[in-house]
Amino acid sequence: MLQVAPSAYRRHAARRRNPDLRSARAKRDDELVWQIERVWEANLQVYGADKVWKQLNREGVPVARCSVERLMRRQCQHHTQMSDFQRSEMSPFCRFKESSFSLSGVHFLLGFRG
Repeated sequence: MLQVAPSAYRRHAARRRNPDLRSARAKRDDELVWQIERVWEANLQVYGADKVWKQLNREGVPVARCSVERLMRRQCQHHTQMSDFQRSEMSPFCRFKESSFSLSGVHFLLGFRG
C-alpha cells in the first residue's frame, strides 16, 4: 500500500473539489491545452510543437516553446498509458507521433518528436 501523508491527501482532495486552489501554472496549462489543440486541428494535424508555438505567438498568445512541447507530450502520454480498449479514444497528438511493436508479448512504444 502506498503511504501518503494526510495533509498531502487533504490538499490534493481540496484542489480537486475547488480548481481555484490549483497553482497558476496548472490553470494556465488548462487554458493553453485547448488553444494548442485548436491550432493543431486547424492545420490538418501535421504541425509539430515548433509550428504550433509560432502560430500561437502570431495570434498573440504569449507562450514558451517548451510549454507547448510539454503540454503536447503530456496529452499524448495521458492517452498512451490507458488500456487498449480505452486507447481507441487516443488523443489526436498521439496518432502520428508514435508507433508500437511487440516482441514476445511485450509492447514497446517508440516516440517521435514533431
